[in-house]
Amino acid sequence: MHFLVLGATGACGSRFCQLALEEGHAVTAFVRNATKIPPTILQNEAVHVIEGTLDDEPSLERASKCGADTFVSFAGPPVGEKGTSILQPLTNGYKALIPKLSSQNITRLLILCTPSYTCDSDTPSFLWRLGAWTMKTFSPGQYREMVSVGVYLTSLSDTVQWTLFRVGGLTNGAEEPVEATYLGSGRDKMWIGRGSVASFRHAQFNGQDPADARPQEQPQFPANSNVAKTTPIERKRNQIQDLQIMHHWCTKTSYSFSEKLHAIFLDDITNTALSQHNTYTYLLDSIFALTSLHMASDAHESNSDYIKNALEYQNTAVPAFRSALENVTESNCDALFASAILLMTCAIVSPLLSKQDTTASSLLLLFDFVKGVHYIISTGREWLQNGPFREFITIHPVEELLSDEIPLKPPIQYLQILDPTNAKNNVYDRAIKILNYCFINDDLAIPWLLIVGDEFMDELQNREPLALMIYMYWGVLLSRLDGVWWAKLAGRKLVGELSVSILSGNIPGCGKEWKEAGIWAKREVGLVD
Repeated sequence: MHFLVLGATGACGSRFCQLALEEGHAVTAFVRNATKIPPTILQNEAVHVIEGTLDDEPSLERASKCGADTFVSFAGPPVGEKGTSILQPLTNGYKALIPKLSSQNITRLLILCTPSYTCDSDTPSFLWRLGAWTMKTFSPGQYREMVSVGVYLTSLSDTVQWTLFRVGGLTNGAEEPVEATYLGSGRDKMWIGRGSVASFRHAQFNGQDPADARPQEQPQFPANSNVAKTTPIERKRNQIQDLQIMHHWCTKTSYSFSEKLHAIFLDDITNTALSQHNTYTYLLDSIFALTSLHMASDAHESNSDYIKNALEYQNTAVPAFRSALENVTESNCDALFASAILLMTCAIVSPLLSKQDTTASSLLLLFDFVKGVHYIISTGREWLQNGPFREFITIHPVEELLSDEIPLKPPIQYLQILDPTNAKNNVYDRAIKILNYCFINDDLAIPWLLIVGDEFMDELQNREPLALMIYMYWGVLLSRLDGVWWAKLAGRKLVGELSVSILSGNIPGCGKEWKEAGIWAKREVGLVD
């Protein structure tokens, strides 16, 4: 058999060519740049190369007259291209090439597409709909191109024997068994290895896909994907609700942190949460929990449904997160680290919106996530340093933050004179100096909670007065982060609640200086004039 292959320089196309040559078939590779073809293929005597593009008429003529029996295309829009052009070069290329192939009696066509193009047999699940929405929103050109390819190919006359094989997200994973199915069949997986696509397509020519096969639309997915190895989330999901939450996450909530963290959460972490949702169930639920709290804060008085949603997502995420912590690995450390940050933020935000919870009552849950972050870092530091969070694992040497050469800002000086004889002075001195540095460099305002140290967190958990005062000052720092929706709210609530105990005079040994420090904190967050 003689194959005309488009996309022979890519991973799928080159693997297909290799398999075809091993079986004694001939290959004509239609490529833009022949130097990108693997040497083992390029130097094979059974390979003929045509250099050209889909908008080059002479190249199309040569391709159509190459003597092939079958046309196979693994071409797709370039990865990462916004694709705002309405020219749709791939679709237009097919429209120019396929009639020429038909005139040369090349009527067997196998063309790659994606689930962006749907057919009547599909019943897309929430995740497939979400994937299509994501493509349509962030890569509209790619989305339109793939839909257009599907529309054109399925409109061809019955004389053309076409197969549209739709693939999910492509990975570099090992080759696995593949089956043809439709969206919503229960056997459809969102990801597939490039080698699996190539070997499956090649296998169709070994008696499994005869030349007289009827036209068919075939989405291809791995039969046993390593993505789905855990039990799916049992909580009944509302697809429209989840879409609304994901839209809010992508457009608003992912901006809840620094600019660098926003980029990581929106790209790397969102992709991981969606593509490996069955493996890291806690990650998607952590995203949805925090986003629901954000939506509740925007809704003001009518926020009860959002709070209920947030608690449901959080109650699903936390047990799965804790279970996963028992086995931190190279593959899950980024997902665990991201989830810990998100759930820690939920623990801070929840008391702001609930009429029952208090900031103090949320501390125990907060400590769990802080310790979880520390454990993930200590266990998987080497892996994290090679991943998207690498800059946040090595923020600053602690010694630099503790330097005596950095003068204490006047408000922070209050903290050092409140309890000078405390046996835990070294623990508090460390926390105060790091907090002082954070007042100078507010990029470290949120990470303070992670780098202040376990000993201080233990003091805070025991509700020691000086630890609570330092924690309240951290609330002042949070309230100054105007670009972070939850920080200003959290800081104000934290100061308001903790200052009540301090200013009441009920804490033994807390005199005038403590009250002055408490009044300063309330003034800073706008609770007093």
